[in-house]
Amino acid sequence: MIQWIETLDSDPRGREFNSLATAVVHTAAQVCKNKKIFLKHLEKPSKHCGKEIGDKNASLCATGIYNYGKTALNTFRRTEKLSFRPKKLQRDIRFPNLCKNYDVTPRFVNFRVHNPLFTHTQTYRSWCRVLLNREITVQTKKETSPTVKLNDNISQLKTTLSSLDFICIFRIITNNVNNKLRRVDSIHNKKLLNLGINVQKKVNKDKVIFNFSDRILTEEQKGILSLGLDYCLPPTKATFHLFYLHFDKLCKNLKNCNIYKNSFNNVTYDITIIANTTFKKFSRQVKQTCDSEAILSPLKTLKNDKTILITKPDKGRGVVILNSCDYKQKILNILSDHTKFKRITTEVSTHLLYLEVKLKLLRIIKTSVNESTYNFLMTSGSIPGLLYGLPKVHKPNIPLRLIISSIGTFNYNTAKFLVPIISPLTTNQYKIENSTTFVNEITSLTFQQAITMVLRPYGRFTHCMYTPDVTLILLLMSHFMTLLMSHL
Repeated sequence: MIQWIETLDSDPRGREFNSLATAVVHTAAQVCKNKKIFLKHLEKPSKHCGKEIGDKNASLCATGIYNYGKTALNTFRRTEKLSFRPKKLQRDIRFPNLCKNYDVTPRFVNFRVHNPLFTHTQTYRSWCRVLLNREITVQTKKETSPTVKLNDNISQLKTTLSSLDFICIFRIITNNVNNKLRRVDSIHNKKLLNLGINVQKKVNKDKVIFNFSDRILTEEQKGILSLGLDYCLPPTKATFHLFYLHFDKLCKNLKNCNIYKNSFNNVTYDITIIANTTFKKFSRQVKQTCDSEAILSPLKTLKNDKTILITKPDKGRGVVILNSCDYKQKILNILSDHTKFKRITTEVSTHLLYLEVKLKLLRIIKTSVNESTYNFLMTSGSIPGLLYGLPKVHKPNIPLRLIISSIGTFNYNTAKFLVPIISPLTTNQYKIENSTTFVNEITSLTFQQAITMVLRPYGRFTHCMYTPDVTLILLLMSHFMTLLMSHL
C-alpha cells in the first residue's frame, strides 16, 4: 500500500487521490492497533473489570470497550456466562448418570448418619440412589432454561457491536468457554477415577472397525460396533428357580460336612437371608444400567440390511463389514477349485447316513471301552460341516480364509476322543506352545558364534523333527485312517 502511494505521488494526476489514500491507510492502521490492544486485554480481564470506566485503575478491558459503553461490557459478560452454563449443565448431568450406570455412589449424595456402620447397609445405599435420581431429574429440567436468554444476549451484542468486533468478541467467548469446560472435564474425570471409573480409556473406532462395504456407518453405529462382537447386554432379570437352585445345592453339600452338623440350621438360615437379599436387590435393578434401546436400535438397522455382512477378521479382534455379494462371490471362487473340493452326486442326507454306517467299524473296540464311551463314539443324526470365510484385512483385495466347522459331523466325536490320548505324546523338548514361549526361549539362549535358523515352509506347515513316541503314534493313526478310508 505504501509503495503504491509513493508511485501515485510521482504522477501529477494522482496527487489528489494520494492524500485520500494516505488518510485511509493511517486510519486503518490506528483502528487495527487499538483493536489489537483491546482484544489482547479482553481475553485476560483483570480483577478491576467491575470498576467504573472513568477510574484510573480500571482494566484495559473496560477501557477498550469504552467506545460501546459499559452496557456492552455487561452484555459480553452475560453472554459468556450463559454460553458456559448449558454446556456445564450437560456435564453435570452426565456425571451422575455415569455414577448411576456403574452403580457407584458419588460423595455429594452421601449424608451423615448416627452410626457410621449404617452407611454400609442396603437401606442407606437405596436412599443414596433415590437422591442421585432426584439430582438427575432436577438438573435435566434446567437444561432448556438458559437457551432463550443466551439467544437474546447474542442478538443484543450483535446489534451493539460492529460486524468485525462481534466476530472477534464471539471467538474470545468461545475460547474462554472451552477453557472452562476443559477444567470441568478434568475435575469430573478425576472424581470418576477415584470412584473406579476410567472414562478416558477409549477405543479408536477406525482401528477396530473395517468397513469394506458400500454402506456408510453413523457415529452411533460405530460406537456400538467398537464394543466388539462378543459384547452382550447385562441380564434384565434372574430366573427364580435357577437362582435358588445354586443355594439349595450349597445347603445340600454342607449337610454332609461334619463341621456344620450341630449348627446346620443356623447356617441354612444365614444362607436363606443372603439368597433373599441378593434376589431382591437384583430385582430392583430390572432396568438395565445402560439403555438397551440405544444399543439395540442401531444394531437392528444393520441387521435388516441384507446387502452387508458383519464378521470378524482372520487375525486379531475387530469388526469387518463386507458387501454380501462380494463375500458370496469370493466363496464361490474358492469352491470352484476342483483340485481341493468335490461336489457330491447324492443327496446330503443319504451321504451322511452312508458315512455314519461306516463308523460301525468301531464295534471292534466295544470290548475295550466302557458303554458310555462307545455310545459317545457311535454317531447318529450328524450334520455336514459348515463352511465360512474370515477376511484377511491386512492383505490387498481382502481375501478370505476358509474355515470348516466340524461340530456335529459324523467323525467329530471320534476326533474329540483321540485328542486327550495324543496330546501328552506331543509334549517334548522340541515343542513350542506359542510365540511368547518362542521369544522367551531364544532370548535366554547364548551362543559363542552367530547362528542361522532356517524354516522350510510346505503349504501352511513346516518340516519338523518328531520324537520316537510321536512318530509311532502318527504311524498308527495313519494306518488306522487308511484302513478306515478304504472301507468308505
